[in-house]
Amino acid sequence: ARQWRDFKSLRESALKTARAWAIKELAMSLWHYVSKAWAKKGWKRWLSWAVRSRLEPIKKVARMIKKHLWGILNAVLLKVTNG
Repeated sequence: ARQWRDFKSLRESALKTARAWAIKELAMSLWHYVSKAWAKKGWKRWLSWAVRSRLEPIKKVARMIKKHLWGILNAVLLKVTNG
């Protein structure tokens, strides 16, 4: 509960680094879905937040992820990596 409050306060922070960190943390959590529908919903929500972030590097990554979303969803579901 405390961690969620801390995360929420960072997410709403005016500091660019805090917002960027919160966006990155949410993206990291999206790799654990087991349902394609939920994974797609989570990534779409992340993309929306990232594009509205007013942080150009984050927006650039969001555009790239949007182009490759189909492959990302498959990687999430199949638990594959390129490493």
